[in-house]
Amino acid sequence: MEDFEKGQKVKIKFNISPTRPVELECALNVSEADRLILEFPHDRAFLKSYIYEGKEIEVLTYTDKGIYCFDSVVIESPMSGDFTIEFPEEKIKVQRREYVRVPIKINMILSKEPTQIKGETINIGGGGLRFLTHMQLKKADLWSFNMRLPRSDDFIEGVGEVLYSNEDGKEFVSVIKFVNINEINRNKIIRACFEEEAHIIKNRINYEKR
Repeated sequence: MEDFEKGQKVKIKFNISPTRPVELECALNVSEADRLILEFPHDRAFLKSYIYEGKEIEVLTYTDKGIYCFDSVVIESPMSGDFTIEFPEEKIKVQRREYVRVPIKINMILSKEPTQIKGETINIGGGGLRFLTHMQLKKADLWSFNMRLPRSDDFIEGVGEVLYSNEDGKEFVSVIKFVNINEINRNKIIRACFEEEAHIIKNRINYEKR
């Protein structure tokens, strides 16, 4: 399939007991119209026995054109041969938008000599941040920022230009656009946004099915 490339990461999630979910990251070997053949991570080999034929799993994978999020079943267990899972017709595909903005709350630090303040993001994207602070920022000022992305240990830092800073009760809502951030960090932000968006959509669909 043209959306997929050999070696790209595929996250799978499954339960090994009613109260013990496990998530691991595999590499894609082969993609076909109705199935994906994955390389099981060598350092998690002890989990192979839990992934038998017919086992239900959740799947999340990123492509250049978007991300796929779907429920799948194991077609061939990694215990017996190639680790093969179903690629179903029913799946969520979140279209890739370069600077998608997603509501994510993260504590952040902003610095502009000699001042350092704390903030909390309202939403984030590959192009900038909307956040709350207890101090109004001056339009066009440049602030350094740093934060840690959710569900990971990725530490992000860069410089942003203030587009506006408006009073909202006892706090101020501000927006900065990135003017100095390396592409590795920008891509990590975009990926975190896609993952969060897929999580939101999947939860909504599961709720509607009840």
